[in-house]
Amino acid sequence: MRENKLKTLWANGGAAMNCWLSMDSSLAAEAMAYCDWDSITVDMQHSLIDWRSALTMLQAASQKDAPTLMRVPWLDPAWIMRALMASSAPWSTTARIAKNSSARVAMRPPVIGAGAPCAA
Repeated sequence: MRENKLKTLWANGGAAMNCWLSMDSSLAAEAMAYCDWDSITVDMQHSLIDWRSALTMLQAASQKDAPTLMRVPWLDPAWIMRALMASSAPWSTTARIAKNSSARVAMRPPVIGAGAPCAA
């Protein structure tokens, strides 16, 4: 299992640069993985990325060490469990939303983060 560089960076008080993918393209995901971002987010909520495309994007992004995050299209336990099964941590805008959402059905807590996205 690879080290989660994002968790290590945060544990040491560092800030992370995240790449926000909203284009339905595994080629874009792989290209962004080679740009040495600290993490890569596949945004299914604000894009036309479907589940099948999201999986190929996660596979393509896994070529390098940047952890992948997924913004699920809805706070639905089924979507959150799919994201967890794909070894991606579901992403939520605020701690309050994550705490009060169906994300609590997951066995591990969601990654909470904020920042300006970089679309590819």
